[in-house]
Amino acid sequence: MVDAKIRELELDDVPHMVRIYEKITGEKIDEDTMSAKIEHGQSLTALGAEVDGVLAGFIIGESEQGVFGEEETIGWINMVGLDPDHRNLGIGKKLGKELINRFHGLGIKIIRTIVEDEDYNLLSYFKSLGLTKVPWTVLELKD
Repeated sequence: MVDAKIRELELDDVPHMVRIYEKITGEKIDEDTMSAKIEHGQSLTALGAEVDGVLAGFIIGESEQGVFGEEETIGWINMVGLDPDHRNLGIGKKLGKELINRFHGLGIKIIRTIVEDEDYNLLSYFKSLGLTKVPWTVLELKD
């Protein structure tokens, strides 16, 4: 396991986040879009994993109350990115566990995310953090 320092993300991390995102997905994302993801307010938790002074991964979550009529506050994991050069070193799991611990520290007992059915790597990652499939169906309308 690599020694990764987990810390709060800062705006200076955005170019590194963009690099990681584009490396993982092959899709472009501009820095303004990525900046907005970490400047969302008090309900946001945005963490980075630094290895040898370089951002190797990140995870972004937020808490919401009253989602879908539920009274309990829910912790949502919105985005996770890990540089492929740093996979299988325990960094992603360390990031995920830290986010979950921070949610628990806020009294949040339910944590959710949304994953495409065919994204087996991401499904496996979230299962390794203790998340399980629930009997929900995600619906969308595309114009």
